[in-house]
Amino acid sequence: GMPSEVAKDSLGWAPKLDSATTGAAGEQQSKPKPINFPHKFVMAPMVGQSDLAFRLLCLRYGASVVYTEMLYSDRILNDPGYLKQMLQSCAEDHPLIVQICGNDPDVMGPA
Repeated sequence: GMPSEVAKDSLGWAPKLDSATTGAAGEQQSKPKPINFPHKFVMAPMVGQSDLAFRLLCLRYGASVVYTEMLYSDRILNDPGYLKQMLQSCAEDHPLIVQICGNDPDVMGPA
C-alpha cells in the first residue's frame, strides 16, 4: 500500500526518523527520534543586527541562545581588525553560536 504521511509540527517540519519498527500488519513503521537541543527560545541570526548589545537584550528578555552576525571567512583572514570588531563579547553573552560563511574550503579551513 501507500506509505503513511509523517505527522509534521506547526511549522511543517517532520521529525527525524529513528530505526524502523514493525507495525501491527507486519509493515515497517518509523518512530520519531528526539532531537537533543535544550534551547527553547533561539535568537535568529541577523546580518547587521546581531551585535553584542542586541544579543544581550535578547538574552535579558528570554532568549536561551544567541548568534553572532555572519562572519565572512575571507575577511577573517585578510582584515586585521575584522574579528575584534565583529566578535565583541562578554561573560553574559552566552550561550553564543558563531557562524562563518564562505565558498572556498582553502579559506574556510584557516578561518
